Amino acid sequence: LASQTSPIGDSTKEMIAAAADRLKLNGQKAACVFSGTELSWKANDPLAEYLYIMEVQLEQGRWADYLRAMTPALTEIMKRVLDRSGLPEKSYMEFRNGSSTGKCDPEKVNANRRLSRAFNLKGNKPVYVTDQQLAALVKEYCDDARIVALVSQLRNMEYTRNSLSHEIRPAMQKALEREGGMSMQEVFDSFVSLHDWLVPNQKMVPGLYRRISEKIVEMI
Repeated sequence: LASQTSPIGDSTKEMIAAAADRLKLNGQKAACVFSGTELSWKANDPLAEYLYIMEVQLEQGRWADYLRAMTPALTEIMKRVLDRSGLPEKSYMEFRNGSSTGKCDPEKVNANRRLSRAFNLKGNKPVYVTDQQLAALVKEYCDDARIVALVSQLRNMEYTRNSLSHEIRPAMQKALEREGGMSMQEVFDSFVSLHDWLVPNQKMVPGLYRRISEKIVEMI
């Protein structure tokens, strides 16, 4: 609504539009509008941009959306933890034309005792790799006990999203936190800790969209 109000300057409207697009992980406008500032678009760190969007859901109390958003973030983080632990995707994934199919490669898995134990395959057909299997691999290959514990805690919390994805039910904060064993804030803080472990030279500074909002208010 503010961007449609005539007294507002073009630069303010551009910033509002850029922020709205950024919330959709579209950084084309944000890359220009926020360039050279501490609000700059992190083109080389899409995980951080995604987590900042989760923070907005957290602050708005959109618990169902927030918990559903956990899975892509956790999946990406576990793959990157494994890569850093010496287990790149090509070690266990099926690849075609240079891209992962999202399925495990039974030949690679069954040839390695540690992989076989984590995947526990029932046959020789490629199956889609699940977060449960990725978490088992993290436990098997990551030597950092703190990181393994954070992944395990987030996996427990992730289970609470299953009912929200398949049932019509109220998304009550306290009940969901009780089921998952973590507070909603602890979920976000854990994701930030994992991100910063993976990208130590580009640590997250929570409150990005709050700072963007404050900047827009100043300009208005």
